[in-house]
Amino acid sequence: LELEAGIDIKALQPLVQKVIKQSSLAVLAVSAAKDKVVCVAAVPPSYVSALPANSWLQKVLTLVDGRGGGKPAQAQGSGTQVGGLPAALEAAREYASEALKE
Repeated sequence: LELEAGIDIKALQPLVQKVIKQSSLAVLAVSAAKDKVVCVAAVPPSYVSALPANSWLQKVLTLVDGRGGGKPAQAQGSGTQVGGLPAALEAAREYASEALKE
């Protein structure tokens, strides 16, 4: 879920939780401003073992020079390399697709 620039992490958290509750989908929400990327990853209970949110988020944070953490159900973080975001999102998509293959 790519959102407009400048949305902070505190605003992303309730949005992500609402999406999970209403759709039972795994969600990676990202917002980038001029010099910062913020991310929140969350997965419904049925996906936690296959796609831990904290592992999923690390795929993004590694490519945006970021830091963060959390639990298998939800994780958050931020980075400073906005230019790395396209590659980070692709890596996150690939990781989730592979993790959720049946």
